[in-house]
Amino acid sequence: MTEYTGPERRSFGRLPVSLPISFSLFDTSESKKLTEIIYAHARNISAGGLLIETEQIPLQWVNALISGKVILNLRFKLPEFNDFIQASAKVTWMARRKEVEQGVEPFVMGVNFTEISPEDQNRINTFVSDSADE
Repeated sequence: MTEYTGPERRSFGRLPVSLPISFSLFDTSESKKLTEIIYAHARNISAGGLLIETEQIPLQWVNALISGKVILNLRFKLPEFNDFIQASAKVTWMARRKEVEQGVEPFVMGVNFTEISPEDQNRINTFVSDSADE
């Protein structure tokens, strides 16, 4: 894999984390839930999105995720808060981590939040800001 050396394209600074998250895949064109809950880990977080590692992406949805026809309905908890954060997000990029096993593709993917409540957005902003100051 070649390392990107061009100008910074991110709108928000990233904070390294290890957060368990869950999500389901949702088809935006048919307004239909496509999967049961998928478990993963966020490896970094920003005000705009997450870096997610998962071993549970069904192969039939990979192209639809990359094209934006399928989104993620996310649920996760930040260490400093009691309530779960819920958001919708679109995949901005995906990369394979290793070989395919049993019809499931292990991926790392960057996602941008597309729908999030102002309260949840504020909690993320506070968490990232406070943690970056430490």
